[in-house]
Amino acid sequence: MEVKVKTKEIKNAVTILKDVVSKIPPICKNVLIETTDDGIKLTTSDTYTTLVANITCDVIESGTVLVDANYLWQYLRAIKNDELVLYSSINLKDKLYLLTEDSAISIDLNELAKRFPNTAVVDDNCNFFSISAETLKNGISKVIHAASKDEIRPVMNGIFVDVMDESINFVASDSHKLFLYKGKYLEKNTNKGFILFKDSAKLILKILNKCPLETILFVKYNDKCEYTMITISTKVGNFTFGSQLIQGQYPNYKVVIPEHFEYKLTVNKDVLYKTVKELVPFTKNIKYNKIILQISKDNLKVIVNDSINDIFIERSIPCESNGEESIGISGKYLCEILESIDDDVVVFEFNGPDKMLSWKAESKDPNINVYVMPILLE
Repeated sequence: MEVKVKTKEIKNAVTILKDVVSKIPPICKNVLIETTDDGIKLTTSDTYTTLVANITCDVIESGTVLVDANYLWQYLRAIKNDELVLYSSINLKDKLYLLTEDSAISIDLNELAKRFPNTAVVDDNCNFFSISAETLKNGISKVIHAASKDEIRPVMNGIFVDVMDESINFVASDSHKLFLYKGKYLEKNTNKGFILFKDSAKLILKILNKCPLETILFVKYNDKCEYTMITISTKVGNFTFGSQLIQGQYPNYKVVIPEHFEYKLTVNKDVLYKTVKELVPFTKNIKYNKIILQISKDNLKVIVNDSINDIFIERSIPCESNGEESIGISGKYLCEILESIDDDVVVFEFNGPDKMLSWKAESKDPNINVYVMPILLE
């Protein structure tokens, strides 16, 4: 194999690809480099996630090599030249050479290129939708931290992508809190959703951070919702992301969302966030890190009451409300909720101290909705 490629392009690609490598099985610590008609294709896999980068370059001699991904990345970082040549030959004792005008670096090749895991293919008769990079990025980033860590219910460990008639909902929940982001698709042929692994979602976010927000992404997945593929064009190359999906039925999250709320409170987000974050350390000996929100027409009191350690703290914040109530909520949960809302003002809706609570932005980001169960007051 002999190809001439821009150093920056292959370096950027390997920087992202190496996040998919795995030490188990050992072959998955490598990157597979294959020539194509107009360049090279680099593939990494950890057996359940596969990432492919396509780079356009000059192909002098076709071929396929398998090389340690981290070694390749480290050597590429050391090269300062704009272009380099990847060269290997059966006469060179199974070495891949990185050749520049003033240097030559050799890396041992793995002889088991033919055993590298095959990339799963989703055929053309599949479920698909197209979506902007901005919507996919917001949908994942706004809800990912709410996914459960409970291994007993694996379907709750991921992000549910719910494809509906008018929108695509991104949902994550740990049974106590539920984060919901409503996005718009551009085109679709199905109403069938799928559950994305959290680690796969994190990798997608890393790629999307290098992707223009207006880029259109094509997401396709097989009929049994076992595998998905996403084609992503970024500033540093073209990638095809493939991942196995979590199998199982996601709970019907819609049944826990109230149809309407009787009471509504608006408050400055930054003021409330700073107040709650200041008080959370004082809740470490209180079950569920409970704080009390005491609501009146124009004033919100945030209270910590640790009777065992004789701690009582009260802070007052201006607000606007059409109801009066005292509601218990986890201080840690409330911090997470407020961190997910990008607005100066948040809207808090409620029906009572023992009913589902709702938090959302007032205007800037109406697509994110957070629902959380209150903590009953004694």
